[in-house]
Amino acid sequence: MPEVIIVTSKEQSTLASTWTEHLCIHKLADGKWCIDIRGYEVVGEASEFEDDEGNIPDVIEGLAVVGTEDGYVVVDNLVLHSDDYPEYCFETFSFADFDELFAYDNSEWCSPEVKKDIQQTLTDLNIGFDKPI
Repeated sequence: MPEVIIVTSKEQSTLASTWTEHLCIHKLADGKWCIDIRGYEVVGEASEFEDDEGNIPDVIEGLAVVGTEDGYVVVDNLVLHSDDYPEYCFETFSFADFDELFAYDNSEWCSPEVKKDIQQTLTDLNIGFDKPI
């Protein structure tokens, strides 16, 4: 699997749950780039892994434990958060195309602060984009 880089993160919540989502970028096999929303992989309820003192192991199933979210253990494997979330694949990044894809259901990723994070990440990775924000 290609290296997945976190651009920025946001805590999300409902009345019943809280979790963290990460806006990520990675390079595809065809040379294009992809930005999507991911979360650390959930391996099970914390109570399944706790020892007698309530400690969770540092590694589960060969992956480093990142911590717990909402009573579940998460490991260091960024997976797509939802099949319903958009994925933006591109050769040259366009803020207008990104907004068009993300703004309707995932507008929290279209704020000026997030766009600055995206622009900085694109610059750091030497990825072209249409125009500075």
